[in-house]
Amino acid sequence: MGSSGNILQTLYVRAKIALTFIFLIPILPIEKTALAIAEEIFVVSIQDVISKSEAGKALRKKMESEALERRSELERISEEIRADEEKLQKQSSLLSPDALQEKKDGIVLRQKELARKVQDEKELLGRKSNQQIAKLVEKIREIIPQCVEGNATAIVMEKDPQVVVYAAPNRDITDKLIKLLNEQVMSL
Repeated sequence: MGSSGNILQTLYVRAKIALTFIFLIPILPIEKTALAIAEEIFVVSIQDVISKSEAGKALRKKMESEALERRSELERISEEIRADEEKLQKQSSLLSPDALQEKKDGIVLRQKELARKVQDEKELLGRKSNQQIAKLVEKIREIIPQCVEGNATAIVMEKDPQVVVYAAPNRDITDKLIKLLNEQVMSL
């Protein structure tokens, strides 16, 4: 399946490129030449805009700070559980079997609660991060038309290596978009 999988992937990418142009070309005026059409197509790497813009850097720093704060709370709880385990180990010879088992069960329950809390915090941070990134992407999409001002029929495509094989540097508006975003948005 290795070679047939590669063939299928290649066919998929070619079909994706063909469909992109089949659907994009009809919206351009018919009198446009191929060269004129090429002058109307721009590419942008949204991922680069997010990672290199000041707003993206601030967002990443904010999310890292929040993750660190939450992680320190979880580590504190984990340390408490470890301390209780050590304490129980020292007291094990003094406790009755029933009392020992009861304390062990309590520790196991707290460990399970901690694991559940760790998972919940991961999911919460993931959702928050996704929401913040979505806001930033929305702002990026609002700014994109400013990067191609004067080109009423401009087409801007994501600089996806599966779709865009090559784009001339003058067709890539990523840096221009980062500059505009930095000027217009300090943080979200």
